[in-house]
Amino acid sequence: MGRNRCTPERIIRELMDELLDREVFNTLLEAKVLVEWWRRHYNQVRPHSVLGYRPPALKAIEPVPPGSIPSVSRHWLHRD
Repeated sequence: MGRNRCTPERIIRELMDELLDREVFNTLLEAKVLVEWWRRHYNQVRPHSVLGYRPPALKAIEPVPPGSIPSVSRHWLHRD
């Protein structure tokens, strides 16, 4: 069985199903606030099956195994 991939179309479909189709926004500010709440919930709280039913925020703070990130030159940090 293949892994589900997060695509822009899937995120938009979930946003529609979970928020936009269920709410009537009275003002643009109300829409912005609720969409931002949904975005944070989606990225920080809501479990995702592709991540073992953990939220993406937990995946982002997992330790990186040594040697899995190639070393890069930091010459770009120094400005003349």
